[in-house]
Parts: sequence; structure tokens; C-alpha cells
Amino acid sequence: MPYKDPEKRKEYRKKNKDNIKEYNKKYYELNKKYRKEYNEKNKDKSRKIDWKKRGLIDSDNDNYDRIHNLWLNQKYCNACDIELTRANKRATTQACMDHDHETGLFRHIICHKCNLHDYWKIYFC
Repeated sequence: MPYKDPEKRKEYRKKNKDNIKEYNKKYYELNKKYRKEYNEKNKDKSRKIDWKKRGLIDSDNDNYDRIHNLWLNQKYCNACDIELTRANKRATTQACMDHDHETGLFRHIICHKCNLHDYWKIYFC
């Protein structure tokens, strides 16, 4: 806004209501386009950052890339051999990166159901 005084700002907004509305609409569309492009380019990066926030500890960035490639390419759950999906985040067959919460070390790529209920322990322990 060109004015610091609240009264002048209010007056400016009344006079330029259509211009402001048009500017906001253009800005919204450009921002929407930019966000879509950015998200497409950086979806893998954001997934790795999410894994770090959730407790995956690994000092070497190449290991995150290796784990991510494994997550992308693995077709079946390591525990129950069900086919993994990646589209629906609420599906029980959604691919999950399982890690030890005490040490932060990666263990398996398993389905959401096995990850949630620790069913994989039946097969590995």
C-alpha cells in the first residue's frame, strides 16, 4: 500500500477496489502456477526432508537417495509381500519407510498396515 496512515489506506482501497481485485487475481494465479511447478520439481526432496523430521537419522545424503530409490522402485512389502501403492496415502498398501525409533536407522520398505501394527516383526524377529 502506498500510504501508512490507516485512513488514507482505506480511502485508497475504496478508490482502487477493481484494480486491487484484478492485481490479487493475477498474483494468485501466478503463485498457484509457481507452487505447482515447485512442488513437481521438489517432491522427492520434500519426502526426504519429511523422513528426517520423522526421525530417520543418516549422516550421508547418498543413503537418503538410496532409500528413496528403494521406496520408489520396490513393488512388494518386505513383510507380507502385498503389492505396494503410492497414490492413495490412506491405503493400507501405501509404501512406508520403516526405521528404528531408538537409533533412527532405516530397516525396511513395508506397507502401511505392517508399519502401523508392527506385523513385520512376525516375519523378521
